[in-house]
Amino acid sequence: MSAGAALRIAGATLLAGAVARALLFALGSGLGAPAPASDPRPANVAAWTPDAPTQSWDAPLVVVDRRGVVQRALNVERPWTPRFSPDGRRVAYGAFADGRGSSDVFVTDLEQGTTRRLTDDDGDSNDPQWSPDGRTVAFSVGAPGGKDIFATPLSGGPAKPLASRNGTQFASDWVRDGRTLVVTDDGEGHGQDVYAVPLDGSPARRIAASDADESAARVSPDGRWVVYTSNVSGQPELYLDSFTRPGRPVAVTRGGGQHAVWRADGRELFFWRDGVLVSMPVEPSSTAVPPDLGAPTSLFKGPYPGGFNTMYDVSPDGQRFVIVRGQ
Repeated sequence: MSAGAALRIAGATLLAGAVARALLFALGSGLGAPAPASDPRPANVAAWTPDAPTQSWDAPLVVVDRRGVVQRALNVERPWTPRFSPDGRRVAYGAFADGRGSSDVFVTDLEQGTTRRLTDDDGDSNDPQWSPDGRTVAFSVGAPGGKDIFATPLSGGPAKPLASRNGTQFASDWVRDGRTLVVTDDGEGHGQDVYAVPLDGSPARRIAASDADESAARVSPDGRWVVYTSNVSGQPELYLDSFTRPGRPVAVTRGGGQHAVWRADGRELFFWRDGVLVSMPVEPSSTAVPPDLGAPTSLFKGPYPGGFNTMYDVSPDGQRFVIVRGQ
């Protein structure tokens, strides 16, 4: 996907507490029509203030700690959608090689300091996603009328098609069981929608679709929940829904929020609002009620670009972040 304009967001508040979530989940409207919380705020809505240290990053792509302090700087041209490998040692990303007019996919080993180029063509390859076993990288590539999704094994060999639909599509997650890609798709002609695409060739399954834009979906590590960004309220907000039986989304933020990413153990959720990276503790649920989301904590403020796909990622242990620097 080509770089889009950054989405503007404002300060927000979090819907927290199992009682409010259960009620909203029970009363949520139909598929793709999230039901924001009503005012006045219920007593269990946690307030949030953007108290966070401001960071200034020189490199286009940086790896930072939870304070926003740079641990590694990658001087690459026009980076796009960085993703940590499942073991946290490598980062895949789209970028422009010297003298090229479109993007390719690269993998940098953060421990060894080496970089490997996975694609070498004029297909504008980007939006990489790691397979759960870390052996394969999926990516979007130009196709007639849009973009399709291919995958290439790190051991070598030709790229193979994984998903093909009319229009442009790009993966935002590879579900941990290895059987499904989560894809943002604009082939329906009414903005971005979110689909689950089985890799066995079964038909794609709609997760979130409305007349607004739904994108940047991430599935919880246990495979039960999906969180995504939608501007159905008039600005980007986060919504949580069942991944296996979607259709009753609940609002996670009010007043702005985008690009949520789960920690690998499912016990922490990160997202951006007003240029601040925010952390929320998560208490997983063993029932049909959504997980318990705790009070938000500001980590740091930085020049995050936003967009329709997530321009950062979180290491499996939640201690590092790889982030594209906004202009």
